[in-house]
Amino acid sequence: MFDPYRKWLGIPPKDQPPNHYRLLGVELFESDLDVIEGAAERQMNFVRQYQSGEYATAAAKILNELAIARLCLLKPATKTAYDKKLRSDQARLSAAEQQFSDVAFDDLQPAPRKRTRKPKPVSANQSLLIGGGIAALIIVLAVVMLPRGRRNPSVDQSSTITAATPAPSIEKPTPPAKIDPPSPDSLLWTEPKLVAERAGNPIDLMKSVDIARDVALGEWKQTATALIAAPHSRLYVPGKLPDDYQINLVARRLDGTQGLFVGFMMAGRQGVAIVDAWGSTVSGLYVDGREVNDNSTTFRSKPLADHTIQIAITIHPGHFHMAVDGKTITNWHGNPEQLSLFFGLGSRESLFFATADSGFVIESATLVPIKPEPPYPRPDRLTDSVDVQSLIDLDRDTQRGIWGANKGKISSPEGLGQVCLPVMVPEEYTLSTKVLRPESAGGEPTVMFGLIAGQSRCRITLKSDEGVALDMIDGRRWNENGTRLEVPFCRPGVPAQVDFTVTKQGVRMEVDGKTFIDWQGDFWRLSSPDEWATADHRKLFIATKSHFQFSDIKLGPPKPARPFPRHDKITTDRPLDLLSIIDPVRDANQGTWTSEGHVLRTMADPAFEYSKLAIPVDVPEEYLLTMQVAREAGGPHNDEALCLLLPFGNSRAGLVIDGHHSQFTGFDLSKSDFASNPTTFKGTVISPDAATEIEIQVRKNGVKISSAGRQIVDWSGNPANFTVQPRHAGPGRGISLGAWKQRFRFEKLEIRALPPTSLAAIPALPADGNLLPVIDIARDVREGTWTIGAEGLQSPDQYMISRLRIPFTPPSKYALELMVERRGGVSDLLIGLPIDGRPCLVAFDGSFGKRAGLELVDGHWIYDAANFTARGTDSHLLPQGQRVNVTCFVLPDTLVVNCGDREIVRWHGDARRLSLAHRYLPPNYSDEDQKLLWLGSWATNFRITNLILRPLTTDEITELSTSFTGVSPTTSQSAVPLTTRAKMTESSNRN
Repeated sequence: MFDPYRKWLGIPPKDQPPNHYRLLGVELFESDLDVIEGAAERQMNFVRQYQSGEYATAAAKILNELAIARLCLLKPATKTAYDKKLRSDQARLSAAEQQFSDVAFDDLQPAPRKRTRKPKPVSANQSLLIGGGIAALIIVLAVVMLPRGRRNPSVDQSSTITAATPAPSIEKPTPPAKIDPPSPDSLLWTEPKLVAERAGNPIDLMKSVDIARDVALGEWKQTATALIAAPHSRLYVPGKLPDDYQINLVARRLDGTQGLFVGFMMAGRQGVAIVDAWGSTVSGLYVDGREVNDNSTTFRSKPLADHTIQIAITIHPGHFHMAVDGKTITNWHGNPEQLSLFFGLGSRESLFFATADSGFVIESATLVPIKPEPPYPRPDRLTDSVDVQSLIDLDRDTQRGIWGANKGKISSPEGLGQVCLPVMVPEEYTLSTKVLRPESAGGEPTVMFGLIAGQSRCRITLKSDEGVALDMIDGRRWNENGTRLEVPFCRPGVPAQVDFTVTKQGVRMEVDGKTFIDWQGDFWRLSSPDEWATADHRKLFIATKSHFQFSDIKLGPPKPARPFPRHDKITTDRPLDLLSIIDPVRDANQGTWTSEGHVLRTMADPAFEYSKLAIPVDVPEEYLLTMQVAREAGGPHNDEALCLLLPFGNSRAGLVIDGHHSQFTGFDLSKSDFASNPTTFKGTVISPDAATEIEIQVRKNGVKISSAGRQIVDWSGNPANFTVQPRHAGPGRGISLGAWKQRFRFEKLEIRALPPTSLAAIPALPADGNLLPVIDIARDVREGTWTIGAEGLQSPDQYMISRLRIPFTPPSKYALELMVERRGGVSDLLIGLPIDGRPCLVAFDGSFGKRAGLELVDGHWIYDAANFTARGTDSHLLPQGQRVNVTCFVLPDTLVVNCGDREIVRWHGDARRLSLAHRYLPPNYSDEDQKLLWLGSWATNFRITNLILRPLTTDEITELSTSFTGVSPTTSQSAVPLTTRAKMTESSNRN
């Protein structure tokens, strides 16, 4: 692996990370400022030659560190403080070696730890720590060889919780061998250890707190032995944290029935846990934007009671464990980005304690650095099926209700029931079982299966009377996320074979060989509501609301998806007859379909409003679909819609023909109805008497529809703008047919390939950085009707949200300059800025000209007081009819935004705390969207006459990274007056 410190500056690994003197290549505690200045210039000039090319990122990082070192050592005040700290660290380091104690964590810049890296060769100082009985001479030699400038492992408990250097390499346990073939005993679930192994000395957090400095809300008192919190109070504990640590609290509630909040950091993301909230009824985490009483971590109990309790919170990246008096109440595994904060809690990237309507006494609070968590021993893949049913112990595995086992079946109770499956699941697998609902069963006919996908828990709900769905996606429940199918499931007395398949791409469910759910996407989007939470998120479960019987429960290798018949002979002159390959029994997802005499019919089934059928064919990228379809009498409504799902680019498009009582035909477009949809045709298309021929021509950059020789839709643009309404959705990614309360007859259904369309490539960024000439409205508009011409780029004012991508990925450090004029409307201008590869949104004149700032920060909206970047304004920042210059300066951890002569945003922090609200996500949101610049507006017309993207200059980078003196993340910007714009804006304009 390339080491720039060693290759460029001659600093060996044992001296890394270097102190300021070692980095500049001068003697320790050098006092001649001219020597320091000359050394800094030499080092920086040498590294600058690598600013472009393969090692540009490493060069930028080291140049930043050199600039910090130079500024620190050239100022007498900062140099004196730094030298004092460095000498103190060296003195404590020698004393710590004699104690053979492991280090806790570094308060300057913790070294990143990759869990997959093999242990490094043992260095001299590490050998000394490991071999505790080696002679004193070796101790002295090791101390001499240790890198200068490191801190001593012993903890100064009178200051902050920042402590010593990164811990020496800890040899991680070897992960278990792959299970091939698996045996039931090897897959049997074993509970993880509840006690974490220490890697450092305990740190007394009580001594790290300064009441005058750290109280953010309410009243706190500090005695010699306790912290006393009044109701509605919050206190932050300063200091950086290691990746793996444990918080140990001894606390007692003084009054009331509300909970104690504990804020923590996990992999750069702030989260909050609460014990005994909502009238002493629930405990858990805030995850997926949902409160602790409404997510999969919810624990319903009263652990605090009225006595002193011990709380142990263990933090690993992706794993949170909380125990009260030794009993596990939360054991969550997932993506740290799923963590969120309670309304009104501001993030400071540190620990905090807070109260609601109750007062608390914290009698003890310590932090212990702990060793990294060993790998979870899940097999990569199974090669054969495992009989899970034989492993179930109902006394041990039952979570709810009274379950029974008899004659190869396990039976759920008449009421609520839940049982966990005691197996460790691989990354890819199929869980299969036979499900029977006895004819005599009463109650609500619902069964649920809890699955593990990646590190996320998801749930599939099957309701005999309402259909099947995946629950939850993007925080949306089963009836609103587009996976719901109204299909009959488990009719009384009829057994059903159910197979759930999880692969690295997604989740699929089949019932009796027919696919009902086929979802693909990022597993972090999946979660599960709270009512069926388990103590450990890594367990599969089965839950019911009435009596069901389950048999042949097995876990095996992933079942391959049913392949579509491939028709490679589909050409431009040879169409494929789709009616010849459709099997209604196999391909119908919902409703009643029949096929006879080369005619396909959908029957108006009174049990279902929709009828859906998936056509089993892989379609070309560009194609022509031709059909002859007639509306038949006999349906509950003779004037309702024909619905199609059509592959279009990397997404699917929902087409409605004769919708709204045969008034409209058009595609589903995000946030637009038929009245304002540019694809809409007004009038009836399908004749009620004879078959009507319809041709649908799908291209890379548009679609055309003609009927009976007349063209009814001619739309060009980005196919990513198309979406699918949840009620129109269906499994699979091919063509689907559907009907809404109607009977249709298909007499012809053919597809053929179209000659490929050549799309113009996105031109290179102009030398002057001007982006306006390279914007292509048809290609780059994601929502709304934008225009571009001699007067500039203009956003529409007839849409709630409009959005246009700027087709360039900016560098990691850049400036974006705009000249903006409000032409109509009174609401927001939105600018999307990638920061460290993550999407970020700056809003101007939100809430009708009263708010500005970032959305979202730590999951908090611009209207939330906990969003410390939000500020109120007395009048519009972008007044009607006035041209205003807007400049955004971006570093991987910093954003400064100027609007006219005022600075409106000054933010510094971890970019992982930033995100986008669902309402700002375009349809078919992709990874590419996260990396691009974009512009948007909210029901307002803006004209943009200047749009310049440029890399930041070295001086601008230095000023932003070393002189960030703006509003601290500990203070709300809403309380800070709008300041004159940053000086660097003037210097950049001169450049």
